[in-house]
Amino acid sequence: MSEIIEITSDGWANITYGADKPVLIFSWCRPCKKCFAIRSMIEELVEELADRSNICSLNFYEFQGIAIEFGIHRPESVVLIDEGEQVAELAEPNSKDAIVALIDQHFPKD
Repeated sequence: MSEIIEITSDGWANITYGADKPVLIFSWCRPCKKCFAIRSMIEELVEELADRSNICSLNFYEFQGIAIEFGIHRPESVVLIDEGEQVAELAEPNSKDAIVALIDQHFPKD
């Protein structure tokens, strides 16, 4: 079963720079109703996207240095990383389809 990987100060470089596939990072903060809604969408997509990307969660304010490293400027966003570089960012995605489209646009299905 796939799961959302929580990015923390321990091992974050291996999770992102050492990934064997693109990394989708969901940036969030507390208390943020929009963030919880986005996380629910991400949780519903974990299995569907597991073969195409690693799904990660990043507490924006707790790990702001990591957020800066990847060009994440705000919570409530989804960022696509490949080989340690930001490929795309989607601020406040309003649907699961928008998140899937972000991946499809940059990493089409085979």
